[in-house]
Amino acid sequence: MNDNVIDQEKIKKIYQNCFVSPSNLSLNDPQLLYLLNYFPEDKNIHILDAGCGDGRYSDYLKKKGYVNICAVDLFERCSNMAVEYQTASVDALPFVDNSVDFIFSNSVIYYVEPPIKALIEFNRILKSNGILMITAHTKWSLFTFLRVIKRDLLNRSNMSYLSGVKFYSANYYQDALLASNFEVLLRDGWRFSFFLYPTYRLIASVLKKFSGIKFPEKSAYITKNPILGKIKSEISYHSVFIAKKK
Repeated sequence: MNDNVIDQEKIKKIYQNCFVSPSNLSLNDPQLLYLLNYFPEDKNIHILDAGCGDGRYSDYLKKKGYVNICAVDLFERCSNMAVEYQTASVDALPFVDNSVDFIFSNSVIYYVEPPIKALIEFNRILKSNGILMITAHTKWSLFTFLRVIKRDLLNRSNMSYLSGVKFYSANYYQDALLASNFEVLLRDGWRFSFFLYPTYRLIASVLKKFSGIKFPEKSAYITKNPILGKIKSEISYHSVFIAKKK
């Protein structure tokens, strides 16, 4: 059984072997949708990709003309990235106070225990009115429940990247953002249905295998109704928060 103790070195080795160079980024990628919707048009803003993984989002933004991008992760090096890279944990960042305009941290926050430590650090380095985007698996999602079963009961090797991770509710993340001196601008989630999206993926993969036809990734959308957004943030495949430093 999982004991909720994150072995940072183990996680680092797992991802080090997975992320060698940036992979192709689909224009239907949900996290890219939110990024582009909230990104300033000023290409000179200072951007931090906090927990960059293979660097696909930083690489995309660099190609779009954004010039001041820094990426951090646990690896000793991250080859073939087009942006500045430093080895660092998101709860101990090597940047001075009030120096960054926009931070995005995709599927990383739950690797910090407790996650609020990273939010406080993000707030420290953001400029006044700077924007933060975080995404996370959340506690009450059926998708997360399935991950926990695979990880803790079935001991699936493909769940080793979540070893020791404790999942928090979207309500926790909202409260933690407020406690860290952020104003929450958006609370949302994507891949809402536990049944429809996996069914679509299964049908698409079977048809591709036998016919060669590649079906498009289902497009995400930003939820305008705050009540629906709150529900989606708790039970979707991923939650997303956009927040502004006060």
